[in-house]
Amino acid sequence: VVTLAYYPDRKQERMLGLMSEHVDAMHAMAYDQSGRHSTYAFAEKVAAQAVELLPPSKVTLGLPFYGRHLQTGDWKSYEDLMKPEDFPDGPSASLEADEAGGYYYNGPW
Repeated sequence: VVTLAYYPDRKQERMLGLMSEHVDAMHAMAYDQSGRHSTYAFAEKVAAQAVELLPPSKVTLGLPFYGRHLQTGDWKSYEDLMKPEDFPDGPSASLEADEAGGYYYNGPW
């Protein structure tokens, strides 16, 4: 099995499309944008762009399991972000949130 990961900028997909017959899966990294680094809107854009330019049966969508600080760009694991001290309003706040302590992450919603 041969897989690869790529940054979705349309240029990468065009180049990778030329070698798609030699790869089993192409992993679109739909994260690490500036600011809110991995929004749902960005994931939708990346997925649409990938299946437009690459064989759809070979495309996978990468999701981050970490958060990035909105000002510094530092990161924390999803596990660290879900610690109770980051949610003073109680654990249910984490179910609807996408920010904790200045970090943006992909919440369940």
